Amino acid sequence: MPGTLEPVEVQLPLAADDIDEWSVWIQFWNQAMLEPRLRPAQRRIHSGWYRVVVDVLHECRSEGLAPEADVEALADRFTAMVDGLAIQILAGSTEMRPDRMRSLLLRAFEPHLDRARPAEGRDGLAAVALSARAHGRPPPAGRHRSPL
Repeated sequence: MPGTLEPVEVQLPLAADDIDEWSVWIQFWNQAMLEPRLRPAQRRIHSGWYRVVVDVLHECRSEGLAPEADVEALADRFTAMVDGLAIQILAGSTEMRPDRMRSLLLRAFEPHLDRARPAEGRDGLAAVALSARAHGRPPPAGRHRSPL
């Protein structure tokens, strides 16, 4: 999908496998709140995903795609929005849908990425996605894989 930031796409609960991964992650979160011995594993998994997001944003800055970005603040907002919106979808507590989640995430973060600097004939967001893939980064969705 042209112009889509890969970390947004890989977080969307679209298919049954995505929903299962999110369900396991949310259940593990809950279990870690109830059982202190699980908290270090939960923190480690979340920190790994957070680091991927921070690394992608630093790469954006180094390539001139997010020259004014406060990387830590954007990573905090991105991870919080992804988690909150996905929980709404899985819980069915709102009318949130994956297409709306995608739209909200892109609208929240595209203004921070300078799309005026195309790389290799692509817009800035597509270039970031390709660059992250080229550097062998694991997709952020990996943090939703079963921690057990």
